[in-house]
Amino acid sequence: MNLLKKAIPVFAFLFCGVLWSQHKKMPDITVEQLQETQDDVFPEASAKIIYRDIFFEFGDVLKVREARKIYNNEGLEYSDLEIPYEDAEIIEAKTYNLEDGKIVITEVREKEIIKKEVSEDDTDYIIPFPNVKEGSIIEIFYIVKDIGMWAMYYQSVLPLEHFHLAFTNPTPVELTLSRNGYSPIELEVTQKNDFLYYTGKNIPALKDEAYLGSFNNYRGRLFIEVLLNYRRYKIKDWGDVAQYFNNLSWGGENFKDLLSKRNFLKSETIRVVGEETDPLQKAIKIYSYIRDRMEWDGYYRYFDFSIKKNFKTKKGSAGVINVLLAMMLREAGLDANMVMVASKDRGFIHFTTKKLFNYIVTHININGKFYLLDASRENGAFGELPLHFVNGDALLLYNGKGHALVSTQAKVKSQNLLVIDVNIDPEELGVRGSVKKRLSGYFARSHRDDYGDPEDMTDYKQNLEESHNFLSVDNYVVKEMNNPDRPLSMFYGFDWEEYVEEIDGDLYFEPLLYFGLEENHFKQENRIYPIDFGFPSAKKVNMTFKIPDGYEVKSLPESIALATPDNLASLSFQCKQKDRQIEVSLNVDINQGIIPVDYYPSLKEIFANYTNISNSKIVLTKL
Repeated sequence: MNLLKKAIPVFAFLFCGVLWSQHKKMPDITVEQLQETQDDVFPEASAKIIYRDIFFEFGDVLKVREARKIYNNEGLEYSDLEIPYEDAEIIEAKTYNLEDGKIVITEVREKEIIKKEVSEDDTDYIIPFPNVKEGSIIEIFYIVKDIGMWAMYYQSVLPLEHFHLAFTNPTPVELTLSRNGYSPIELEVTQKNDFLYYTGKNIPALKDEAYLGSFNNYRGRLFIEVLLNYRRYKIKDWGDVAQYFNNLSWGGENFKDLLSKRNFLKSETIRVVGEETDPLQKAIKIYSYIRDRMEWDGYYRYFDFSIKKNFKTKKGSAGVINVLLAMMLREAGLDANMVMVASKDRGFIHFTTKKLFNYIVTHININGKFYLLDASRENGAFGELPLHFVNGDALLLYNGKGHALVSTQAKVKSQNLLVIDVNIDPEELGVRGSVKKRLSGYFARSHRDDYGDPEDMTDYKQNLEESHNFLSVDNYVVKEMNNPDRPLSMFYGFDWEEYVEEIDGDLYFEPLLYFGLEENHFKQENRIYPIDFGFPSAKKVNMTFKIPDGYEVKSLPESIALATPDNLASLSFQCKQKDRQIEVSLNVDINQGIIPVDYYPSLKEIFANYTNISNSKIVLTKL
């Protein structure tokens, strides 16, 4: 049914409930509910939402009633509610407790409600419910008028016992509602007269898992959107969405106009390209020039009122910088176009939409090989998007000549390569050694982001020493720190006291020093969501321990080699003696940025062995 007719800002609060029946009062809180000590379906929950009920008349009024049950001390953190609307009218806010077999109600007084300024034009309400303790129930009812939203969540960080949404659209503009297809949660949908009713029961809480990427990719939510083009015609498919973006106008210019009006870049393009004829090298030169020249102003917007002025002042939004990049690439005769991207907090693109896209990057085709470019970040290498925008599919705009969905996933492996030489001091039970480390891709980018400022150069050394007791680092040197187009190299020496343990005259120490896996994040028996490592990677450690005089090898950890089906991830480890040295090698490869949940058992086994290797022991004994 298409009674849905206009669009909506983020429903940042997570809602659930039971049927309004045209706003009738919800059932009273009962003694039995207050006596409840755990949920029947989710007994491990520290708190739950008993009901969250929504009446939404699009463009006119939103009414929300919610009750939460606090089971134990851990659940107390969910006893303050935040309402993300500046003009919310709080009708009721109460705490219910059971005292001597009777229900005691404590109301929130108006002066206790906290207004939190989120931005210059936006204010939230925080409701600190009084007298909340284990067993309490809190309940709120509020109204927001003249409101529209583009996403409505039906899954929370708490289990939701009852959810109900009554939705109607009295406006003349048609809306579309799309369910998040990456969420396994199903809602019952019924229609009566001009209302759609969405109902759910016993909806599980969002579960925080390691390497999740973004909750919003998998959270149960409805997207509410007006699909109209610039002429107010209905958008039916991706071709219509591409045409919509191609015709977006800001200051009288659209993408097609902007990309063709590039005469002001002609002389500078000739200077930057020089005598270079290789298309890839031309693209790299232009990318590096725009990245190094332009300063990002912190905004995402696609256009500004004068892109020529932005170029002159050397400052602009991410969209402006990437449009400038495409313009200069085209001026050099290269095949460059714009790409619409959604950030991770928007979720994966999996249905026809224009609302989820919030960022623009440049696409270039060089001899049939495609690259996505973002020149707005000073530490970004050619072909490398900020990780926040490595997020499923994006929409390529062929400047009015067509469109395509393209993947944002990184294809080139980021590398972390380590070569370590170690001398063992059996008298002091410590080690002295040297480290050569080479980082590329996102590993290098992260290091530059964290330690790129001159005053931060010593922070890496300090962080290492603070993370490992009795470790001291000296002669620290880093190369190519300010050159994101090159891998980053670092060299340093170290002393680590008390690293070696002596038991009955034998020496025990771990084979990977502090380069192993300190904690295995894949301990849970079953996994709900895909594993999002962000990018494919390779970690390689080659370490040599010199056997001290008067000692020989008593035992070494066993070598091992493991891989997931389809080789999406693998681990290999070797520890062997060669003459008077112990040679250790470790390779951990993640060959795909996002690994489907079906591969979790084998991935879990890899990381369990990685942890075991890190905690294993080399044992030396006296001759």
